[in-house]
Amino acid sequence: MKKLEIKESITRERETMYTVVLTIFLSLQLKDLKLWLLIPFIVLLVLISLVIKRLINRNPRLIIDEIGIHDKRKQKVYKWGSIRDIEANFNSNSSFKLIIKCKNTIENIDLTNLNTSPKEINESVAFFSDKKIKTGNDKFKIEIERILKNDDSVVEIMMLFSKYKSHILWIGLPIFFGNVALSIYLQILLTFPYVFAIGFLMTGIILFAFLRLSEKRFKEKTEIQNLTEQEYKLISIKYELKLPENKNRAIIGYIAFGVFMIGVFIISYFAST
Repeated sequence: MKKLEIKESITRERETMYTVVLTIFLSLQLKDLKLWLLIPFIVLLVLISLVIKRLINRNPRLIIDEIGIHDKRKQKVYKWGSIRDIEANFNSNSSFKLIIKCKNTIENIDLTNLNTSPKEINESVAFFSDKKIKTGNDKFKIEIERILKNDDSVVEIMMLFSKYKSHILWIGLPIFFGNVALSIYLQILLTFPYVFAIGFLMTGIILFAFLRLSEKRFKEKTEIQNLTEQEYKLISIKYELKLPENKNRAIIGYIAFGVFMIGVFIISYFAST
């Protein structure tokens, strides 16, 4: 087996969010709407430059071989002889860290922005050190294992759900706040009294469409397709992607949303007069 070289991800969801937020903030400072196209173009160039920089420098961030685990960022090598245990820790906040427990120290390596999977790491560690990644007292993983009945792909599935939740947060939040900010700005410029209210309603529709499309694509992944509908729902609840089914809550939610939108339209009308 060849050594495992783990590199930085070329694109990052956080950069996408920062790009959208920065574009909105700078655009709202402009009084001339003709310049709105210039700001996104400049920010997009910055984002492209970051991607190109990572494309040019494809040096591995982490290496697992017969010697041990090489952390290139810290310029450290954790040799197999000094490692007591290795843990892959997950939680509902979509974080994924590799914890290396040595004889005298405990090292944390953040794998969030690295192009890898738990399966690759597990196989490499097992091959080169004759060990397997353990989770110790990782209660969150134990709960997922109970849902999947100790399925062999539990770590891979957890990684997919973590990335999916991160994708929803880092793209969904800019969509929401960006459209709301744009609606407020247009309400100030235009005399039509319901610009903000319509913009807020469209924000909800766009966000709903984004969530449905994202979930549809997520369910097309092979590992997710192998889950039963019940397993998918239970894991989604654990990751706070869904709420437990409750018909009364759904009805109350729709009524509350309707009342809220009526209030938004009233506020939008008085704010423009």
